[in-house]
Order: sequence, then structure tokens, then C-alpha cells
Amino acid sequence: MNESMSTPLMAHQKRLIERWFSTSPSKAAMVWPAGAGAIGTLCAMVERLDKNWRTLVIADRQDIVQQFAHRQGTAGVQTCVIDRYTYRALESETGGASSSWNTSRVYALTSAMASQTDIASSLQRQAWDFLILIDTPNSTSKKILEDLSANTKRVLWKLRPGTDPSTLDASIWDIDHLSVRDLMREQGVPEGEGPSVEIRIHESGYSEREYEISSLIEQLVTTTKGTSVERLAASMHTRWLSSPAALENGLRKLESDLRTEWPIWEASVEDVDGVDLPLEKDLTTRGDPALPLQIISNCLLQLDELQFDPKLNNLLEHLRKRDPEQSIAVFVRYRDTGVYLHAALEDEGIPSVLVHGAMPPQEIYSRMDRVLQEQGQVLVMTTAMLVGMDLRRVGEFVLYDAPASKAVMSQLLAKFHMFGRPQLRVTAIADRHTAAKTIELIEDAVQFAA
Repeated sequence: MNESMSTPLMAHQKRLIERWFSTSPSKAAMVWPAGAGAIGTLCAMVERLDKNWRTLVIADRQDIVQQFAHRQGTAGVQTCVIDRYTYRALESETGGASSSWNTSRVYALTSAMASQTDIASSLQRQAWDFLILIDTPNSTSKKILEDLSANTKRVLWKLRPGTDPSTLDASIWDIDHLSVRDLMREQGVPEGEGPSVEIRIHESGYSEREYEISSLIEQLVTTTKGTSVERLAASMHTRWLSSPAALENGLRKLESDLRTEWPIWEASVEDVDGVDLPLEKDLTTRGDPALPLQIISNCLLQLDELQFDPKLNNLLEHLRKRDPEQSIAVFVRYRDTGVYLHAALEDEGIPSVLVHGAMPPQEIYSRMDRVLQEQGQVLVMTTAMLVGMDLRRVGEFVLYDAPASKAVMSQLLAKFHMFGRPQLRVTAIADRHTAAKTIELIEDAVQFAA
């Protein structure tokens, strides 16, 4: 089911590892399509390092950090995932002044965590034999490299799928570029039989009350501009597009921030699976919290009076017509939406399994095993499913929400192992405007998914 550490390495993986160990470049970069086994390659490299080497892994998203750490743990490589709690414990053990943490061979965290002032200072204070950057954007990677260059021996940067390798300076970076076509040739796939998808759209309309809620969200965003809750307020748009449950939870978090932190609003991190946003700093507060709090109250009242969810109804209608022996994967951006859908499917008597990022990896694998062993299951998942999952036996992929970026979409599609399978059916449940953007995102991402 999952991509086991015992899975034999493919030719391109072996080639990169041998090249890295034989030529010893100080800075190497890999530009591979999603599904090419980049995480497995990086883990295999770390396994072969001298046990005295200290490795720092900085990834763009939390689900990547979790995937890397889990695979290292499976291989017996001690890995410490750094969150705020773990960081405080590490600093406490060393008195906050030691040149190194000594609990693990490998330390892994998101770029958002690494950018926070105190954590960045601790990372700069230490010596690193090997720095791995995973899917971090150019600007973020440049800043990290500038900060850590003095105390880092070697760097390997795994760029996002679809990155143009010409954006890297070949005089500085040892570049390994692999295209989808290269993978096809390596695996003996005939020309013209590469990844392909069939896209279907189920459009959802809006009721008058839903338009009123959208208008209130717009007012909320306007009244919080220039404050440190601006980002959380802006996320209400995508929450509302996702589900009433996601919006309600977001509104209540925002309400809590406004009531407890005014007049100095503390930044709130958007609760999206796999996304760990950097905190805003040095933002000033404007106005009085009374107005946004009133807007939130009005919005919650409107949500309470909603009688019908056309988007959910479209999904249920689609699933009622499915082949009862075919398993289907349904992607959502917010775990609140996942819980909401899972409950609705249970009410309908549709067998379903929920996977989200608050679950430990072993529970995710256990639930996934059920999906892959039992026919006719509906898998409701967030980006937690990116943690080493193999969905090639799942017949259809439903986008209840579109992922936030082309890179995430490519990685989602890659989990269906698009080589050597029939055309993948992708169904999007969305309003007309969102549907058009989703189609464009799929068509762009599939070029970089194997």
C-alpha cells in the first residue's frame, strides 16, 4: 500500500545517489515530476550517510515533513520533527546557547517554522553537514541558504514539480533534471501513452442566503485589512467555498482572536492540512474589534439558517450513481470539511473512511489499508494522503475542493500512478468560476505528474 523503504530504487534514483556520493557537489538540485520517488531518494541518501552527519530538512508543507520523518523512522533513522513545543524542549535541554541539538541525526521542519526569528537564530547557530530543501519556493530557499551558508557543508534542493531548470545557475548548482517523458522511456511506456485524465464537472449554484454570506465575508476581509488577523480573515473565502463547516470553524477562531488579543491581534495560522503559514510580524492594529465581531455574529446566524447545501447534495448524487464495487477518493482542503462529509456519507449509508493531518501516520496507513482492501469505499482525504500513499487501485478522484497550488495537484495526481493504468477520471464539484480554474489547474499539473 505505502511506498515501502524496501521498494527497489529505480534507475534515475540510483543515478542521482551515485552521482551525489561520487562527485560530492556542495550544491545539488533535483527537478523531478511528482511521483518520481524524490522523497524515497532523499531518504535513501540520508540512510547512507555517516552516522555522525547532522542533517537539516526544510520542506514547504507539513505533510512533506511528516512523510519524510515517517519514512526515516521506518528505516531506523532517528528523526526529530520540530514544532513549537519540540523547539522549546530542545532549547531547554541545551540552555538555549549550545551550538547543537544532540537528540537526533535528522531534524525536519517546515519553512514557515524555520523563518520564525527565534528558530532561525537557533538553526544559524548550529553546524549542519547536509541541508535538504523540499519544494521550497525560490525566494524562501534563497533566504534560507543565505542564513545557513556559513555553517552548512552540502545542500540538496528538491524543487517543485514543473520548475524550469534554467532558472538555476548551472555554475553554482549540480542539476539533475528528469521529465515525465524521461520517466516514460525508463519504464518502457510507448510514446503517446503517458498520463491522461478525463475531467467531469458538477456545477453548484448559490442561494440568496449564500450570496448574503459571501457579502458578509467580503465586509469582514475589508474591516480586518492592515491587522495581523488579515490572513485568517482572508481565508474565509476559501473556507466558504469548501463547506459551511470549514467557514464556521474559521469564524469561531477569528472571533476568539478578536476577543482575546485586541488591541494587539496575534497572527493566526490558517488551519489547512499540509499548510504551515509564516506568521505576520510588526503589523499595526486599526479601528475597533466591535465591527468585525458583529459581522462574524451575523455570518454565524446566516449559517445557522441554511437549510440546503447544493455542493454537498451534488457530491451525494454523484456517489449514489457510482459503481458500488469501485472505490473513490474525495479530496478536501480542510479537515473540518472532511469531518462534515464523513458524517453526511454515514447518514446516507455510504461506506467511507476519513483521513486528515491530525491523525498519526500509522492510523492513516491503517485506514488506507481498509480502503484498498475493501471494495466500494469512499476515501475522504486532505493532503495527509500524500504521506506515502499508493492509490492506483482507486478508480475515480473527486475534487470537492481544488488544492492550493499546481505542485500539490501534481502530487495528488501522482498518487494514482498514472503510468500503466487506464485514463484517470477526475470529477470536480464546484461553482462555475471555481470549476474553470480547477480545470486549468488539473491540465497544467498533469504534465508534471507521473
